[in-house]
Amino acid sequence: MDIWNKPDALAVDKRLLQSTYDCTMDVYGWENADIDEFLEESRVLKYSDVPCGVSYIAAGLAGGGDIAEAETKIKVFCDEELDIAVGDLLEITINGKTIEFRQTGNAKRYLSHQELVAVSIIR
Repeated sequence: MDIWNKPDALAVDKRLLQSTYDCTMDVYGWENADIDEFLEESRVLKYSDVPCGVSYIAAGLAGGGDIAEAETKIKVFCDEELDIAVGDLLEITINGKTIEFRQTGNAKRYLSHQELVAVSIIR
């Protein structure tokens, strides 16, 4: 393998980056369902057990009422070929604990990966 050959170098970069992913995620999209003459959204599994990496951006308080709730904003690193849209639900398993996040912005796509910003879903 010639590491100066761009496709080979990219494959090496991608494998090195993916070797650092220590989390997995399930990605859900949304589809409209016509139920009893009402239009409702239901979630649909798009990807399952996807390796990913997570970097914490911020943690703080959310909500404007009498009760403040904790909110976490993260950056997610994953394969660039995945089609993850704004608003998709990400169920990310971090250290054995699964947390739901909402994809909040357009993905930054690179040749070897993509980066998403997501915010925890408070229930």
